[in-house]
Amino acid sequence: MYCKSGNRSGQACAIMNQLDIENAYNLIGGFSEWQGEVAHNQ
Repeated sequence: MYCKSGNRSGQACAIMNQLDIENAYNLIGGFSEWQGEVAHNQ
């Protein structure tokens, strides 16, 4: 999961983990910290 800063997506992953949903990952620092390529679909 990701959001702009990583806070909301981190909270969402914590909830998913509490619900025993496996493989929930958070992008640390959010999309603002992403340094990889970005594809824009229009």
